[in-house]
Amino acid sequence: MYHGLKIVVWNVRGLNARARRHAIRTLLDTTGASIVCLQETKIELLCSSIVLDTLGSEFDDYTYLPAQGTRGGILLAWKSRVVSISDPLFTNNAISARVAMAGGTPWWIAVVYGPQDDVAKVAFLEELREIRADCHGPWMLCGDFNLILRPEDKNTDNLNRRMMVNSAASSTTSLSRRFISTGGAIRGRMSSHPRPWYILIACSARQTGRTDTASAT
Repeated sequence: MYHGLKIVVWNVRGLNARARRHAIRTLLDTTGASIVCLQETKIELLCSSIVLDTLGSEFDDYTYLPAQGTRGGILLAWKSRVVSISDPLFTNNAISARVAMAGGTPWWIAVVYGPQDDVAKVAFLEELREIRADCHGPWMLCGDFNLILRPEDKNTDNLNRRMMVNSAASSTTSLSRRFISTGGAIRGRMSSHPRPWYILIACSARQTGRTDTASAT
């Protein structure tokens, strides 16, 4: 993997409003990122004019997972002069693709937007296992999982503790921890934010080194 490559991972909560798109573009212009992973676009048919308005002309290639009505949606975009992304795989809650740069070892990125229903979360974690099996070699998993491992990971104080101890939620938490343990996940924290990101980053357990990411909520 390329430790100098900058990647932005961001739940944007919708790209329909022009003001929101311009705010995103203004922030991205300060990051120097070459890959952008946006979750919750809330757009079923994502046309090139919206991508251009949101990201600017340097992000000249992209692929996306449509929203279901106005729920969900993922956009993966990149600067083709810096990085090549190919072989996209689309599943219910994720886009996976092969990433390559000149002179380097190809690796895989998977961008997810997890379901909010507790029963569906169990199936979602199995989906991640299947994605990992299809992506051979180094792998980066990022996005909004709509999962927490412990109460302090909640980015608001609105925590339903009953749901944390019922059978579906307990099973999901157990599977989450097992998946993160076997996948070598890294929890991040922004220096200006008091709580850990609800975005998780995971790499192959066989991959060494550090993955640096930029995220905003």
